[in-house]
This record gives sequence, C-alpha cells and structure tokens, in this order.
Amino acid sequence: MARLGLRVEFVCSPEPPRNGTEAALAAHNDLERALVLFCLNRGVVITPYYNMMIVYPATRGEDVDLLVRVFDEGLAALTGRPRRS
Repeated sequence: MARLGLRVEFVCSPEPPRNGTEAALAAHNDLERALVLFCLNRGVVITPYYNMMIVYPATRGEDVDLLVRVFDEGLAALTGRPRRS
C-alpha cells in the first residue's frame, strides 16, 4: 500500500525565495529558533533544521488548525504584530 504525505517549510521572507541561495539569505536564525521552541512548548513540532512540518495521511483537520493557531500566536508574540482573527 502506498501512502502520500506533505512536507511544508516556513521561510521568514517578504517574497518566496526562488533558489537555495535566496532561502539561505532569508534565514532569521534567532527568530526561527524562537518560533520552533514556542510551537514545541505548545505541542506542535517543527523540525529546527529545515523549519519543516510533515503532514501525513492520518493528520486530522484539528491538527492542522492547532498548527496554524500556534504558529500565528508565535509570530504575533515574537514580532509584536497583532494576531490574525
């Protein structure tokens, strides 16, 4: 039986990077590390090396909702911007 999943990475950049060099230049290591720890402390795991999240076939909608909510809370807390509603 074959199963598919999804790999998602976040990049802190105003524009999507077009290649590896642009992705490396967009890295904000302190912000990214703090966001990974913020999420981890709230039960959401993001791999710190690639800022990557894995969505696999058994992932539920509630899991994705939690990820989006916690990620948004983390960005708001770490950047001082208001949370999205």
